Amino acid sequence: MSKFKPVATDNLPADLLAYLDSENFARMLLADVLGGALNITNALDRPAEHYVQKHDPAISVNGHRGIELTLSKISVGDGRDFGKALKSMQGVLTWVIQRFVPRGERVQVFCVIATDTPVYHTSSTLFEMKEAVWAEGGA
Repeated sequence: MSKFKPVATDNLPADLLAYLDSENFARMLLADVLGGALNITNALDRPAEHYVQKHDPAISVNGHRGIELTLSKISVGDGRDFGKALKSMQGVLTWVIQRFVPRGERVQVFCVIATDTPVYHTSSTLFEMKEAVWAEGGA
């Protein structure tokens, strides 16, 4: 079972916010992250087990923009590369930002995976980016 949940500041372009709520965005996450990095089979065909929720709005402060993407309800299992999954999540968001945000503008990106049991012999159930990154627009 897994759930993706984007949170995006309310000052991002309307087209980008609409894309976060689209089937195309869901397909990218389910195929690239679950299928590619976490070796989950048929994630696109199991909507009660693996899904993407519509984005939640966040309030922008000082005009800054950002998107946080969380993957939760995921089990730790053999062949699941959480580092690769984080990079894939970041890659999907970067692609979206490059497509919808004007060139020269940037958006902060942060990705988190919350597992059902501790990750890699630690006491933490969170696997996250070491720090947020800034993605440049390209539209």
